[in-house]
Amino acid sequence: MDIMLRDALRKYNGLRAQLDRNLLGDDGEEWERQLKKFLRKEPTWVAPAASPLATNKPTLVLLKAVELGEVASKDTQQCMTGTHWCYRDSDIDRWLLKEQPAVEAAPVGVYQLQKPAGTTFREMAQAALGTAREWSKDELATLLKKRGLILTLPAVELMVERQEAGEDVGLGTDGYANIAFLEDAEGFVSVLVVHRNGRQWVAYVYRLGHGSRWGAGSRLLLRNSVTATL
Repeated sequence: MDIMLRDALRKYNGLRAQLDRNLLGDDGEEWERQLKKFLRKEPTWVAPAASPLATNKPTLVLLKAVELGEVASKDTQQCMTGTHWCYRDSDIDRWLLKEQPAVEAAPVGVYQLQKPAGTTFREMAQAALGTAREWSKDELATLLKKRGLILTLPAVELMVERQEAGEDVGLGTDGYANIAFLEDAEGFVSVLVVHRNGRQWVAYVYRLGHGSRWGAGSRLLLRNSVTATL
């Protein structure tokens, strides 16, 4: 059996057993929702085994620098609902700001992840900030916002629209993840992941501390960042 499939089945069986054994009522419903969310995710985040030759690689390499004009504010519930989208995570409405703020024109760097062993969101944030220090999640969120590296849902929507209209803005369209930091309803930072599934796009949101490692086929979008390597 394919290793990726076997691992996914093992994770599923573990979650299912925990759900059946321990959880009832509201907690059970929440676990059931999270389990279904896990099962819907494309397996593109699964990273290959670590390589001892990967230690000197940069975390991120600039693939494309895109000029993004002013982006208007928009109700979050109206984001990722057009014809380009076939699925949007319900946590988008639960976790993020109710109204996505307007943003001024700025360049957006599209970076290719480099680590064969995969890269966590926290590691991406640390690379984006140019620090080797282990910052806390709160510190990372504060600095990402202060340095203007975060995007908004309408900004990512606009990049998808431009990509689908035939302009290469650097987004991956082969099923791998395109990742962006967003401000959430608690004033911290959550992480948006979008990828094209066939001819349409899907959107998920994660917490910054989510521990999955995202493979080198994935890309990170950073506003106000066009440095060659990070």
